Order: sequence, then C-alpha cells, then structure tokens
Amino acid sequence: MIEEYVEVVLDGPFDFIKGFVLGFMEGRGISGEVIFEETDRARGDVFVRLLRFVRLEEDHVHLIVGAGIHELLKEALEKRQNEAPIRIVRVRKIGEARFEFRYRTYSRPLGEELKNIFGNLPEGLHLEGYEPKETLRPESKAIEAYAPEHPYAVVASGTVSGRAKEAIDLYNRLGRYEIVELGDIKMDGD
Repeated sequence: MIEEYVEVVLDGPFDFIKGFVLGFMEGRGISGEVIFEETDRARGDVFVRLLRFVRLEEDHVHLIVGAGIHELLKEALEKRQNEAPIRIVRVRKIGEARFEFRYRTYSRPLGEELKNIFGNLPEGLHLEGYEPKETLRPESKAIEAYAPEHPYAVVASGTVSGRAKEAIDLYNRLGRYEIVELGDIKMDGD
C-alpha cells in the first residue's frame, strides 16, 4: 500500500492527459493508484476513481498519485515531451484529507448500515462531531404511503479526517449512498 501521495497539476487538455496517464499506468501494470479531479461531481468507481473536490483550471488537470508513481510519470513525460502536449505545473505532497458529511434516513437497516460504517472507520481515519440521533416512534407506523411521522429516523453529521488514501476511499464509498450529503474533500499538504 502506498503511504505517501502527491497532487500533480498538469497543463494540457483533460482528455489527452487522462488517456496518457491511463495508458502509462496500464503499460506499467499499475492499477487503481491515480485519482483524477473532475468538475461534474461524479460518484462511484470506474477504472479511475473520480473525485468531487475538483477544480479544472482552464487546461490544468489535478490528479493524485503515489509519490513513486509521480516520479515514473515525470520520467515518461520528459521522454515524450515532443509528442505529448503535457507539462507538469506543480507537485505538492498530500498529508491528510478531510470532509464533512450528513445524512438522514427513515430506514432502520440503512441507518444501522451507516452507523456501522462510521463506527468502524479504516485505520488512519478520525471522526469528529459524529453523534447520530435516532428517533423511534412505533405508534407512528401507518398504512398510508406518506405518514406524517416515521416510526424510525436517524440524523447525523460530522467530519472525517486522516490519511489521504483512506479518506478518499471512504468518500467514494459514502458517495454511493444517495442519502449521504458530502462536502468537498480538502487536502492538506506542503
């Protein structure tokens, strides 16, 4: 597992950079260790995880890679500088990441599932301000589809912080739940 990550800002067209980086990774047999920043707040996993903390600056593309991969990518770009219209603008070591979240659900199984996720965070992550508030009203169980009160509800919010890779992975995992509202992920680094 890679312990140190860097943010690499590249100058060039997004599609070209993405194709070059993915081809480079595939050719080297490296999978899943690059994260592209996208502006469309995409959720879920594809071959490359798309991340929500994103900003495309004109022709600048931000990506996060393992520190060793960054050196290999830099070497590949230097070898292909005449064919590839890509240049490295800056590199920044990533220390920790953090994001805020909140959720509300009226489904007890989903509430238990989310409480379990936040109660068993991966090593290297910390939770702040998380105090789920459950409400049980068995007398509110109604036949109609739109009950004025729900027999169960859980509401929670908080902040997750810690090692970048684990925070990004959890962020992507939580992004699959429609009821979880995620704030932008913020990276601390040099």
